[in-house]
Amino acid sequence: MQEKKTTPNPDQYWDGTLPPSNTATVFGGGTGTALDPYIIDTAARFALLSANVRSGYSYGSIKGTSTTPPVPVRYFKLTCDIYLNAASVTASSVNAGVPTPWSNTPTAPYPWYPIGGAGAGPDDKGHSYCFGGRFDGDNHTIHNAFYNRSTSVGKGCNPANEVGIFGDITNEAEIKNLKTAGGYIGANISVGGIVGRTWGGDIINCHNENFVYGIGSQGAGGIAGTSWVYIPDPEPDGTRMSAEPPVINKCSNKATVVSNYFKNTTIPSGSGGGIVGENEGGVINCWNEAVVTCRLNAGGIVGSNQNSSGGEPPIQVDPSYINNCYNTGNIGHSAATGVNSSIPSVDAIVSGGIMGYQTGTCENVYNIGNITDNGVDTKPEPRNAAGQIIGELNPDANEINDYWHWYDDATPSNAVGSPIAYQPAHFSTFDDDGKGELRDSLNNWVSQHSSIDYGSWERDSDVNDGFPYLDI
Repeated sequence: MQEKKTTPNPDQYWDGTLPPSNTATVFGGGTGTALDPYIIDTAARFALLSANVRSGYSYGSIKGTSTTPPVPVRYFKLTCDIYLNAASVTASSVNAGVPTPWSNTPTAPYPWYPIGGAGAGPDDKGHSYCFGGRFDGDNHTIHNAFYNRSTSVGKGCNPANEVGIFGDITNEAEIKNLKTAGGYIGANISVGGIVGRTWGGDIINCHNENFVYGIGSQGAGGIAGTSWVYIPDPEPDGTRMSAEPPVINKCSNKATVVSNYFKNTTIPSGSGGGIVGENEGGVINCWNEAVVTCRLNAGGIVGSNQNSSGGEPPIQVDPSYINNCYNTGNIGHSAATGVNSSIPSVDAIVSGGIMGYQTGTCENVYNIGNITDNGVDTKPEPRNAAGQIIGELNPDANEINDYWHWYDDATPSNAVGSPIAYQPAHFSTFDDDGKGELRDSLNNWVSQHSSIDYGSWERDSDVNDGFPYLDI
């Protein structure tokens, strides 16, 4: 039986205005606790949450800082779909309201005000207000979001950095059970369909269908632009608490991601990923179904997978990791896009079905997308590399453990674009007749790691062209 569609209520549509902050509000009800969360039941109340965070009320502290007194973590629950514009953001609607791709004063559609981020700061010193609460979307959708900005306006922080539905979240934050559809998020650095930048906060069961376009040196991703580890402040005795890497879990992307950045206007750079552009944490149980490309590092799951360490005294952080994920999207090339006709064709220099550039670890992944590396490198020794799993492998990378699978009849060297001599220890290639064996192999790995909440793999001839998908 066909699912019955319901007509949204008028109060689910946003009027484009950011209300005055009111931190005393109880929103649509609730006390903000885990058992009695604040209720977000209208578009106006969703915008009020943004206004409050942008005025400096984080709804949670940052673990590992000397904030006194600490701000108690507050909980939120979305109880309806939200429409940030009445219609999906199409080529005609974008170009009608924004004469160039990077207008500072977009007039139509309504531009969203990200919940936190650099554009929310109170001064011109790089300050950024972050969201530190726990937000449960309850599997509702934020429709038709629009953001299109690349430069700051006068004094204040750059409103083109840390951009998404949520701009910047702390290591106390959690965003879960949220979907997006019909939107366009275009900005400078740390640009994501759900979250621009996470400083250690987790993102769980979120699914993006917003077109994401970044033109900055840092990442663009379908779920998050950048996922970074927050290095805690020293304790009075000089020690530090351990740093907890952020985890992106059970998330997917179905919309094009493009990172189009030239360092010093001529040198191709930047990272773009179907799930996250630049990653220092964990990515598990995730998949990408869309085109992803970048001037430098493009990956179906992660553009650049890197490790974090730092602080004084220095603190060692667990290596970044990508486990139990898959990609079906084409990586490394995008034609001139129809979402905004001013966006050019983009070709990557380094492309990987799972990761563009790899430093951390990676296990139990597969790729069936087409991988290309036709970008023009300006260095004397071009770095062009395309791999079915990894574009370029850092020679100092941790033991990566592999268990990789890809759709190919070629030799194992196809797994990694550079160095081409790399031979994975555990791998398989497969064709259309090997889909069942692939599922069994993926599930065998999951069964050997039962202490972690890894999703199992299923097959259905009507789903994912018969290739295994995650049952989560």
